[in-house]
Amino acid sequence: MTVCLLKFQSRTVSKLGLPEMAPQPHPGADRGAVRDGYRYALECELDFFTAALNLVSRRFGACRPPNGREYTTGRRVSMQFEEFSFGSIRIDGVTYNHDVVIDRGEVRKRKKKPSRKYRQAYGHTPLSMEEEIPWKCKRLVIGAGTGALPVMDEVKREARRRKIKLVVLSTAEAVEKLKHKSAQTNAILHVTC
Repeated sequence: MTVCLLKFQSRTVSKLGLPEMAPQPHPGADRGAVRDGYRYALECELDFFTAALNLVSRRFGACRPPNGREYTTGRRVSMQFEEFSFGSIRIDGVTYNHDVVIDRGEVRKRKKKPSRKYRQAYGHTPLSMEEEIPWKCKRLVIGAGTGALPVMDEVKREARRRKIKLVVLSTAEAVEKLKHKSAQTNAILHVTC
């Protein structure tokens, strides 16, 4: 069975050699609703086949993906934090040489330009509310480098208001915490100092 990956609305989904079916809209039906219904049905089918593949691979050791992880439908369960050193971090086999934001399993570059206006007041570019902070979680881990990344009080207040547990640690400690407990956790990791 061949497994190929397709990019489907910014999610990676597994296509399991099934014939592609195009939804046939009812005359006069809203095309957006039909498309969303088709996407939901496709995700449900993929969840079933993904679970079956993982069961077979655990039971018989067959059908393992090349990197040893389980097959997924794009909804990440856990990440592999492989290496962290000054100036770089390796997550799921990809090395990042900049600060990163982990938002529900997706890794992206931290865009700190909106916070630069506070640099002189803090001596370093702080984490401020002007940045895109990944709030959709139960716990937000902030890796502050060696302690150099200041977190503004308004970020702490917003986390309390949203009832999100805010954990500020050195990046090395944050990576260790994320290795063990990353479910329902987003993170901002400062790696450059």
